[in-house]
Amino acid sequence: MPQFSELKKINWFQMIALIGGGGVIYMIPYMKGFFYDTMISTLHLTNLQLGQLASLYGFVSMIGYFPGGWLADRLPARYLVSFSLILTGACGFYYATIPSFAMLMVIHAIMGAAATLIFWCAMIKAARLCGPEEVQGRIFSLLETGRMVLSGAIAAIAIWAFSFGTTDLFKFRNALYVFAFGCILFGVLSFICLDSGVSKDDKETGKEVKGAFKMAFTNPTVWYLSGIIFFSYTAFLLSDYLTPYTTSVYGMSASAAATLGLLRKYLFGPAGAMGAGAIADRTSVSGVMAIGFVLMAICFAIFALLPGSPALLVMMIILTACLIISVFSLRGIYFALFEEGAVPVVATGVAAGIASAIGYSSDAFIWTWAGNILDTYPGQKGYTIIFAACVACSVAGFLCVLLFRKTVLARKKIQQPAEMAA
Repeated sequence: MPQFSELKKINWFQMIALIGGGGVIYMIPYMKGFFYDTMISTLHLTNLQLGQLASLYGFVSMIGYFPGGWLADRLPARYLVSFSLILTGACGFYYATIPSFAMLMVIHAIMGAAATLIFWCAMIKAARLCGPEEVQGRIFSLLETGRMVLSGAIAAIAIWAFSFGTTDLFKFRNALYVFAFGCILFGVLSFICLDSGVSKDDKETGKEVKGAFKMAFTNPTVWYLSGIIFFSYTAFLLSDYLTPYTTSVYGMSASAAATLGLLRKYLFGPAGAMGAGAIADRTSVSGVMAIGFVLMAICFAIFALLPGSPALLVMMIILTACLIISVFSLRGIYFALFEEGAVPVVATGVAAGIASAIGYSSDAFIWTWAGNILDTYPGQKGYTIIFAACVACSVAGFLCVLLFRKTVLARKKIQQPAEMAA
């Protein structure tokens, strides 16, 4: 019963709008994962050109995080979230007209700006305002899990719509219409459900948030959080190599590996994120993250040391489940550290911008590094190096958590005498 009463403290209308928006806004830019060959033939692109579109989107997204944080602290989340979703939906409908390559570049640049410059930090700040301190873990784990599940559901609907086309062009357009309509639908819902995104603290300071930059830049917990996100996100990205590892080293069939991949994303992942959120609200977010990094280090170390043999396949599947649960337990709650780290609500946008720009920067280089490792050291040796790098990330992330906790405890010791004196 107490769990139910605490869940009632969450603003569910706002959460649904944010989960929907966060799940759908990335579908169009990343739809090549579902319709790669169809995009090549329908849009008359080469593999290089399709790669250039993805690279441009990634580049614009990367540089948009930090200014996006500044924007989130100055404009209401209602307008930023809804505008970015509707803008992305409009790009999707224009995409369906099969424009030239030059215009596709423009579309991807606009969608990249919409996703990070306008949307991302506003979503993080709005999520933080969806409930009080004691439910922050569950808020962010719900956000992560909900986005994951909803994006899978929308992708399934798009694939279903794709199957009704008579030509590649009609099939591709059907899928695009699903993604574009979803963006606009949740854009309108966000405008209706989200409030101004302004907290009581903001109102007390005249909503000017002039000190937001100083609050974020001088708060060491923001920088430790940046490291926590960077190391956990890098390990998360590299965990994608578990699928080819199971087929090339353990002899698992492609269909079985794909099934395991689905279980990783839609069963083990949500279980890890939701479980971590519930436990974090009853203990501490940083404590749960410390345990998550330790479990992740142990699992990756076993993968690095375990000899590749079909006889160990069952053990490998169990180990994969444990690993993914620990990986997603970190992903589900790291932004809940804002509350524990005493980051003022008024500076949430800038803090999220800093943490995201640093935390997600491995997107720019990790795939090239890992691909080069596998080309240079084919077979199990290459995967061993990758998993060893994941162990290093886990250890580094654990150290960042310890520094974060040390800073928080030191601050509390300073504040307690001052509060007693007052």
